[in-house]
Amino acid sequence: PARRPRLLIALVAALAVLLGLAGALLHGGSSAGDRPRPVVAVLGFEDLSGASIAGWHSGALAEMIRLELGAGDRVRSISGDEVARMKVDLALADADPQPIERIAQIRTVTAADQVVCGSYRVSPDGATVIVNVRLQDARTGATTAAFVEEGPEAELRALAARAGARLRQELGVSPSAPGEGEPQAGLPPDPEALRLYVLGQEKLRNLDPVGARALLLQAAGMDGQSPLLLAALSSAWWAMGHDDKAEEAARRALGRSGSLPRPQRLRVEARMHEITGQWSKAVDIHRALQILSPDDIEVTIGLITALSGSGRAA
Repeated sequence: PARRPRLLIALVAALAVLLGLAGALLHGGSSAGDRPRPVVAVLGFEDLSGASIAGWHSGALAEMIRLELGAGDRVRSISGDEVARMKVDLALADADPQPIERIAQIRTVTAADQVVCGSYRVSPDGATVIVNVRLQDARTGATTAAFVEEGPEAELRALAARAGARLRQELGVSPSAPGEGEPQAGLPPDPEALRLYVLGQEKLRNLDPVGARALLLQAAGMDGQSPLLLAALSSAWWAMGHDDKAEEAARRALGRSGSLPRPQRLRVEARMHEITGQWSKAVDIHRALQILSPDDIEVTIGLITALSGSGRAA
């Protein structure tokens, strides 16, 4: 079948989330030695600036550090979607540090080994960002590393790259190799386009595709070449029922995904196949992702959803 009703896919996805959470509960009891790689939940960063315009930096820093940690698949970085759901379910606010009881809840839901949180401050003129990065052990809540990164707001991506590299070092993980792709290559390089993309992603994760579309269209008007931006715009169009526009944005995203790390590129491709109703191809891509990341619950959820769309059994 070319397409399946959105309600069916949504119901299966919701069931998959519940199964995933159940798996996380079981996996959370495993010892660290059972895992081939550390599992890290990157939360938001507490805003100490007191300026409303600074609020987007938390989501941007979390998204970029998440990408940096996930490069090369030597760390399982909990996806932004999963973190967003968890923060809603737990009514979890950004804090530096996170209280021990909150860390325990985060570990129960995500099976994370480590939690990245912190705080940041933007200078009064908006030119400089100072970020306090904290790594907390998800088993004990103890801080295992804490450091400061500072830089111009226009170079926020470079700041996040330095933070990601330091965190990988603290986790005992080697740096990503040049041939594995640039972790942040899919993000808009323009700071204003990046801000709009981050805010649009937040709208999508809060089930507001109309609000997301408006922000993402503004971002695309400034930089229509970023594959992760185009993929998010495609998801917003699809959620609103505009299949043709969703397909156009998805194909553009795939066409510009060549510089992305392989897992990111495969996710963009899988999403394009899902939006165009090519469920069997989507299943094959999700199976490839599962081979790369057999311990990733979000990958399993994606595979279950694609199998539902295709009518194939697991």
